[in-house]
Amino acid sequence: MNRRKWLLLAIIALFITLACLPAGAESPKTSLRQVSAYQGAKLYKAGKFNVLVLKGNYRQMGRQYGRLMKKDLGDMYNLAIEGKFINDQHFTYEMLKRITADFYQNYPARIQAIVEGMAETSGLEKEKLVMLAQVVTLVGYTKTGIHCSAIAAWADYTAGGPLVFGRNFDYPLYFKEFARFMTVVVYNPDDGSVPVAQIGYAGQMDTLTAMNRAGIFTEINDGAVSGGYDLMNNKLAITIMPFTFLLDSSTIEQLDSAIRTTKADYAILYNVADKTAAYSYEWSVNDVHRRDGDDKGLLVATNHFVDPAWKSPEPEGDPYDTIARRKNLLALGRMYKGRFNAQAMMEILDIPYDKGGVTRDWAIYQVVAMPQGLDFWLKAPGYQDWTHIELGKLF
Repeated sequence: MNRRKWLLLAIIALFITLACLPAGAESPKTSLRQVSAYQGAKLYKAGKFNVLVLKGNYRQMGRQYGRLMKKDLGDMYNLAIEGKFINDQHFTYEMLKRITADFYQNYPARIQAIVEGMAETSGLEKEKLVMLAQVVTLVGYTKTGIHCSAIAAWADYTAGGPLVFGRNFDYPLYFKEFARFMTVVVYNPDDGSVPVAQIGYAGQMDTLTAMNRAGIFTEINDGAVSGGYDLMNNKLAITIMPFTFLLDSSTIEQLDSAIRTTKADYAILYNVADKTAAYSYEWSVNDVHRRDGDDKGLLVATNHFVDPAWKSPEPEGDPYDTIARRKNLLALGRMYKGRFNAQAMMEILDIPYDKGGVTRDWAIYQVVAMPQGLDFWLKAPGYQDWTHIELGKLF
């Protein structure tokens, strides 16, 4: 066979292969590049994002964290705590120490052990690590609005394909300056608990976006618009609870029981999913109601409660455009019905608010999660485009 004929056949074969791929096929998987290792733990890069894989008991995992992330922890403290909260937001060091210590004293012992282990190897004092652990929670004391959005699709909306979940983490614009510290931390405890992967910043313990090895995904949206701005200081912080929920839950039923027997210290929408369905827990400091979906196979949540059980009207004035964002996501969900997969969800989250989407400047990071395959796609607008992280290989 001459070279020209061989080349023609190769081109034809390539076209046949591409034609057989499903529409909207997923983007190529991102390879992990190992950066360092310590006592069995490993630090990788997925694009520009840190991926930290820990194992052992909780203190050991803390020591691994502190050693492998030593520079990032110090730099994140200097930029976020000293630079933003003390210099720009005019907190005093003592004020931050008091606020964060009050919450930390109620942390579960195993979470405290992680922080104590970090203090042994990171070069930062424990009280500074306690501040970093709550860096996202501290925003609540600056009276800044928070505008997160979430959408999940399954069943008819994915044409029988796997459930896919999309979320925007919307926060004050200065959090974009912390992008280089974004880290996926994979905890593999040796006590029989379910391994958990958490998305956040270097040192962050508050768990606003996470998935465990059982394929349970959870994320938090602020719910004060409907549930009120009361903060109950005598309760465990709602932002640390998902960490323990996921460590202790191998089924969505176990998670449901944990939620229904727990009191929140602040109003949130706690949105959860496994490979079969998604739910939104509209959770005030006094009560919690679970919504099973807006349509069969579609769930949308922004920042206000919509379950009829609350017997309350929509918030007046549409604070933070929560009603408009919800309507946009519902319209997009129905437009994409039968075509949802990870790529389609990324397309939806890439649509700007002024073009019928939900994404605006304060989208600090975005996540697409697929519980069935234990997959994350992570994006930090302006810093790193959609990056695929296969959690199943890291648990």
